[in-house]
Amino acid sequence: MREYEHNARKALEVYLKRGKLAIVNLSKGKIDKAEEVLRWQTAAFHNFRAFDSLAMRQGIDLMQDSKVIKLWNEIKSTDDQIQSLMVKARNEATQALIKLSKARGKIGHYRSGLAENPNFARTV
Repeated sequence: MREYEHNARKALEVYLKRGKLAIVNLSKGKIDKAEEVLRWQTAAFHNFRAFDSLAMRQGIDLMQDSKVIKLWNEIKSTDDQIQSLMVKARNEATQALIKLSKARGKIGHYRSGLAENPNFARTV
């Protein structure tokens, strides 16, 4: 019976570890790697939910365990950091897309479609 409690706590520890790894990757700008780690983090959370459900069926309330509560508080803090870093990354990507769009517009402005007499040659 206590095996479910131990496995649920272990799943939360893995979730926290992967969250911290995602923060490191997001801080370094490694968005693809962070996304992969976050997928694995989601898997750890699903494992926790399964073990929590099994423990509850055995009459074990994990929220009475001080170690679980401590882990949960750390997880909430880590998740808040991840969220703020994801918002920052999204804003940076949006700004890069805007710059790219403006640059493509400027390049397209100088293309006339006529190879022998482009607009760029006439304006220079």
